[in-house]
Amino acid sequence: MTEAAAIILAGGRSRRMGADKGLLPYRGVPMAQHIADQLRPHFEELLLSTNDGARYAFLRIKTVPDREPGQGPLMGIASALNVSGHERNFVVACDIPEVPLPLVWRLLEELGDADCAVPVTEGGGYEPLFAVYRKRLAPLIDELLANGERKAAALFACCAAREVPIEAGTLLNVNTKSEYDALTRGED
Repeated sequence: MTEAAAIILAGGRSRRMGADKGLLPYRGVPMAQHIADQLRPHFEELLLSTNDGARYAFLRIKTVPDREPGQGPLMGIASALNVSGHERNFVVACDIPEVPLPLVWRLLEELGDADCAVPVTEGGGYEPLFAVYRKRLAPLIDELLANGERKAAALFACCAAREVPIEAGTLLNVNTKSEYDALTRGED
C-alpha cells in the first residue's frame, strides 16, 4: 500500500462522448470501476470526484462533489484535495481506462519535494489529469479558481512542478464515441 490517495475524476460533462464516460461498460464493468479496481490494492485511500455520487454508489468509495459544479477539472482536483487524508494524491481521469502502474510509481517517486509531478509528452503537452498533487496545493488552486482559471495545466506555471517525460501513446484517453468504439471492439 502506498501512503497516498488515488482520486478518480468522474465529474466532467462528457460533451464529446455524449454519455457519462465513467459509466460506460469496459471489460464487463463500468469504466470508473475498472479504474478503481486497478488502484484499490495499491492506495490507502480512494476518492471519486463526481457531482452525482448516487450514480456511482456501486463503487463503495467516498465521493466528493465539486464545491462549485461546472467549473472544470481544476475544481474537481481542488475539492478532492481538500477532503483527502493524504499529502500525496494521484489523480486520474475516468477516461483513462488502463492505468499504467509503473508510471504512477514513477510519478510518486519523482515527486520528491515538488508540489506536483506531471507527465509531459514529447511534444510538450501536459497530462494534468494523470498526475500527482500535494494536498498543500489546495489553497493555490482555490486562488486560481477565484481568478477564473479552469484548466488544470495553468497550475504548473505557478508552483514547483516536476515534469516527467513520457512517450506518445503512454496514456490512452477515450474522449469520443469513435475512440470508445475502437477501444471496446471485439469485447463481445
